[in-house]
Amino acid sequence: MGGRSLLNSSAPVLTVQILLGHKWVDTTLGYARLYDGTVAADYYQAMSGMEKRLALPED
Repeated sequence: MGGRSLLNSSAPVLTVQILLGHKWVDTTLGYARLYDGTVAADYYQAMSGMEKRLALPED
C-alpha cells in the first residue's frame, strides 16, 4: 500500500512521512495526491464539527 492510499484512508500525513522514510513532509506531500472524494469528506466532516461548536443552545 502506497502513501497515497494511506492518506486517502485518513492516515495522518506525519505518520505516512515516517513510514515512507521522508526527512521532510514536503517530500511526502509531493508524492501524495488526495482524491476529490477524500477532500470533500474531510471538508464536510470539518464543517459538521464547526456547526456543532457554533450551534446556539436550545431553550
